[in-house]
Amino acid sequence: MVTVEVINDAGDFDNPLDESDLASFASKLLAERDRKIGEINIVFIDDVRMIELNENYKKGEGLTDVLTFILSDDPAEFLDGEIYVSPLKAEQQATEYRVQLQEELLRLVVHGLLHISGMTHNTDEDYRDMMNVTDTLVSAYFGKGA
Repeated sequence: MVTVEVINDAGDFDNPLDESDLASFASKLLAERDRKIGEINIVFIDDVRMIELNENYKKGEGLTDVLTFILSDDPAEFLDGEIYVSPLKAEQQATEYRVQLQEELLRLVVHGLLHISGMTHNTDEDYRDMMNVTDTLVSAYFGKGA
């Protein structure tokens, strides 16, 4: 059974996504990806913490929008993980892409969920495939068809 917890650790961030609906959506998505997934945390964090995680654990530089961590010792056996999302970065991207904040937040969460379930985007083709799957899932979440 998949357990998803949504955690708001981003100060005064008022999440426009219903956290219960988001957890249910994430649980269903992960269950359908044919992986033995246990506990997944979706954590909204402030930018200071996001920069720390990116630089200390992913060897990235500066702020990023979403980070995914697999926490299992043996992910092939059973998968636990965490997805960290920057609401401020999502807000900036929503403005840039001319979409609602809730849509951009969901896009980032879905991106993380797909990584947790084993999808990557190491090539241009993989990236296009991942974006197509993401678009389909975001549309389905908002009831726009799949």
